[in-house]
Amino acid sequence: MTGSQRGFTLLVIVLLCLCPLRAGAQVGDIPYGEQSAEEADLLLYLLTEDAWHYRCFGLFRLERYTGEEVDKAILEALSDGAWQVRSFALRAAARRGVEVPAGLFDKEPQARVIRMAQRVEVPVDPRQVARIAEKEMRSKVPERAVLGIEVAARSGDGRLQGKAKKRLGQLLQGMTPAVMVTIGDRLAELLDIQPAPTTLRAWQQKIEAGGKGLRFPEFQPLTDAIRAQPIAPIAEMDKATFTEAVDYIDTLHKQDLQIAVMIDGTGSMGSAIAKAQGQTNRLMLTLNDLAQSMEMGVVVYRDQGDTPMLEAVQMTDKIGKMREFLFKVQAKGGGDAPEAVYEGLSALGQLNWSSKATKQAVIITDAPAHEENMKAIENMVKEMRGYGITLHALMLGRSKPTTDCLKSITGWGGGTLKPLSETGDLAKTVIHYVIDPKMHETFDHLYDLYVEMGM
Repeated sequence: MTGSQRGFTLLVIVLLCLCPLRAGAQVGDIPYGEQSAEEADLLLYLLTEDAWHYRCFGLFRLERYTGEEVDKAILEALSDGAWQVRSFALRAAARRGVEVPAGLFDKEPQARVIRMAQRVEVPVDPRQVARIAEKEMRSKVPERAVLGIEVAARSGDGRLQGKAKKRLGQLLQGMTPAVMVTIGDRLAELLDIQPAPTTLRAWQQKIEAGGKGLRFPEFQPLTDAIRAQPIAPIAEMDKATFTEAVDYIDTLHKQDLQIAVMIDGTGSMGSAIAKAQGQTNRLMLTLNDLAQSMEMGVVVYRDQGDTPMLEAVQMTDKIGKMREFLFKVQAKGGGDAPEAVYEGLSALGQLNWSSKATKQAVIITDAPAHEENMKAIENMVKEMRGYGITLHALMLGRSKPTTDCLKSITGWGGGTLKPLSETGDLAKTVIHYVIDPKMHETFDHLYDLYVEMGM
């Protein structure tokens, strides 16, 4: 696993909803000592596995039980070496009413953990809060800057809050479509703006209305809300289903994964391009922790005569390299409906695919290919399929020619055609292609929870 371990807790937790929720239940009531020997061994495996996402998985399974052993495991997880585990352990402690030892987080180096501690009323040395918040606010990466603002806003430190308001103003004034997609929802929550603005113009109107009087709302702790949440579905699984779920995670985690996004870069695709720009981190981090290794490539295509007609970045696991490429892409060109799908697919096939990897590709467009190229496209897609590349498509709009074209392409490519709404989560939709379809609804629920906790 690399230092970018973030997103796989989503996948780990993906399996939490394989069984239906028990209405009204927040934590389990089975005495810990009543578990079977097989269950005890499996829990020990999860709670001590080197990969942090397994340990999070174990914490959720513990919601099934009650007893001193459960509280002890939560307390141990509060000092875990992975920030993800510490964050979920804080949540588990809040749900169970486990008292967190005084001073345990006074030297906490991770802003996400400090934010979770703030949410569940666990004290952190104010000097450490200020150090971490100021460090994050200085970052040029919007996600990190807004995380620092969130920590500062909840600190109760007037001086620190003043710095947070200044940095917040800079983020709002410099907002671009990609930044809006990346952090817009978090900013709206931070400022208690409901519903969240969905366009730059709407944000500008909010900024103009607020003037220099930006104010943070009075924050309420989330302890009661966390305690009221239903018991984790993984805690409801019987032993056989639970074992099957862990086996599924093990299988996923042994895969090498390559995924390519082929996106229509013409003028009508601005919203989809902004989503790709804004959700690059989320997509790559999740996929990185989903698999043993992952790489992502992108092809941007337009139409014959457009300049440039093609832009591409080869398969890479470097998030910075991918962001740098995507943030330079502009929606332009096109005009008539057919686009250079054939040329885009040719560039897709020339990416540095690995013979050993699980290979998925996704076309994102609102327009069909040129009709005269369809036979050549059929041959090309079938050849890709023979090489192990599964080709899917996400479609904006409801054009029948586009629908017919993409149905043909995904039929030849062994994939699926789905609509992509203007407000849909592109990263979540793409990630679906590497997850068993039976788990999509489960994954969506827990994916959203993890994004809220700090991806």
